Amino acid sequence: MTRKERALAAMRGEKVDRVPAGFWFHYPAQSFHGQPCINAHVDFCKRTKTDILKIMNENLYRSDVPILTAKDFKHIKPLDIKHPLIQDQLDIVKGVVDACGDEVAIVATIFATVASAFYNYKFSYLDKYPKANNDFIEIGKYLVMFLREEPEIVSNAFKICGESMAQLAEMCVDAGADGIYTSILGAEKFFFTDEEYEKYIMPYDKAIFQAANKPGKHNVLHICKDNMADYRFKDFPADVFNWGVFSGGNPPLEAGRELWPGKTLLGGLDDRDGVMVYGSLDEIKQSVFGVLDSMGQEKFILGADCTLPGDIAFERINAAVDACEEYAASHK
Repeated sequence: MTRKERALAAMRGEKVDRVPAGFWFHYPAQSFHGQPCINAHVDFCKRTKTDILKIMNENLYRSDVPILTAKDFKHIKPLDIKHPLIQDQLDIVKGVVDACGDEVAIVATIFATVASAFYNYKFSYLDKYPKANNDFIEIGKYLVMFLREEPEIVSNAFKICGESMAQLAEMCVDAGADGIYTSILGAEKFFFTDEEYEKYIMPYDKAIFQAANKPGKHNVLHICKDNMADYRFKDFPADVFNWGVFSGGNPPLEAGRELWPGKTLLGGLDDRDGVMVYGSLDEIKQSVFGVLDSMGQEKFILGADCTLPGDIAFERINAAVDACEEYAASHK
């Protein structure tokens, strides 16, 4: 099987000649946009053996008006299809598809409802408090507070963000991506309540996937951060599920077989610690073997919890892919 055939077959839940692999990281700032971004992805495709190429998205949703209070969320506007953010991301998708679309399965990164609202607030917050901790856990808590303070204004902003991202998701698959990789924030048990998530967020998160669920397209749900409320996603319209196995309070990879029966799972390795970052190449191989012993070779894609460090050596990624191939050869 080719790299692309293998990845798409696994996403469909079909048998493969070996477990496919997908790893990614954020490229340097000089490669965030335009042709340099396309070049960085093509270089990654050519120099690694991964079966999936995830198109990164540094075109983050940002309001032209500072968003610092609950009432400020009324200034968040829909992203028109001609918006520079949308156009740059689509040009990147098209460029990467043209260069690599026959070699690997390509998924386009989409930030879901809460993530998009978060970026609108985060940029304004950091402009005002440049020395502040910019982590989602530290800043994201304000979204919860704002929603409860001004539910009509903030929920409408969530709606605008979600609908804008659904539009982008549809345009990305129409531009040739084989699917989307959507990052969900706000699913943490200690943030929005189940009722708040179901009422104000879930409809728009689901709409993103529904917009991209077209014939021949296969979509990945990435649930970020720790203490995730996994039960909220039991009937989510995604083909592949990926979450922070090594994050605190999250279910282990094996539990995904019961959480999402019949679905393909992606993961197995820590993204910022453990063997992929600090181990020897042989330790990477042995760790992959252990993951495959546990997960088997069907309906599974080897990967990490999230993005790897941007300076990771490609040989480390290739060692993980080679381990999948060696494991399959020894288990025929």
